[in-house]
Amino acid sequence: MTKPLLTLLLFLCCSAAVWAQGYSSPVAYGTALFNEHALVSNKNMDYLQYSVHSDDYSLIEQKRMALIQQIQQSLINVRTMPAYEGDSKLRDEIAAVFEAYLASFKVEFQQVNLLRRTSTESYIAMENYFKANAEAEKKIDAASKRASAAQVAFARKYKIQIEEGEEDAGGGTLSQLNDYYRAVFLRVFKLSKKDAEFSDALKEQNAGKMDRYRKELDVICDDHLYFFSKLPDFNGDTAYRDAALALTKFYKDLAVNGYKTMTDVIRKADKRTNEDVEAYNAVIVKLNEELAPLHNAVNESGDQLYKKNVPKPIETRRI
Repeated sequence: MTKPLLTLLLFLCCSAAVWAQGYSSPVAYGTALFNEHALVSNKNMDYLQYSVHSDDYSLIEQKRMALIQQIQQSLINVRTMPAYEGDSKLRDEIAAVFEAYLASFKVEFQQVNLLRRTSTESYIAMENYFKANAEAEKKIDAASKRASAAQVAFARKYKIQIEEGEEDAGGGTLSQLNDYYRAVFLRVFKLSKKDAEFSDALKEQNAGKMDRYRKELDVICDDHLYFFSKLPDFNGDTAYRDAALALTKFYKDLAVNGYKTMTDVIRKADKRTNEDVEAYNAVIVKLNEELAPLHNAVNESGDQLYKKNVPKPIETRRI
């Protein structure tokens, strides 16, 4: 998910003196920097809105590339601006925001096929990916705060009246939304990967592994049940949390009952009775009927969580 950029300040007025270096005044200098930010901000919001509300992946990719290209161009433009009266603080801090933003894309869009790794490796990789993504957001936030402070200092130095601009892309709300989503998603992912380990052991007909993995799944479920019971809503929305909770309860029942039944039947080998086979098949039926809808509910509620908290794009109609 894209990251929020800093809130820039609008430079309103200053003394009427004419300044050198290609800028008629400190307002003109500050405005030039503000305009670069505005270009990036608009592309950022455009991409964010389409990535959340559109199913046209080719269009979303176009928006993403347009954003990256704008950041790269604005970074070049800002870097080539001279220091104002020997003061490069404002220019350098805004450039640092753009640099942090570009660095975040290397994390967010890295092509790592997590799902095809072994279950343990894929979970660790996903966890590390989320940590790196969150760390990138923190770096952007830190750079944005420094840039905002530099704007205030610049305005005071040249006696410029300033006004806070509109905060773009949700600011802290988007970061909080990302953190909330990750916290739920990572736990659902962990359940799925442990379930996959049980399935692999089942294919091997290895009762020992099956028993170990179902017990590990049971422990994970207990941890997740406690977490979800304490997790508050997000802006009044409980659907994503509740869907994950329902899935966890299903896995808990499997770990304690269904998967134990399957493990016991596999362990009996050629001593299985008709009742054993019927009990085994009943678990398979339960899995086929209930697991996919529960996962779909988690995925759908996660999508809706973003759609409810990110505004829709404004479609421009051609005349």
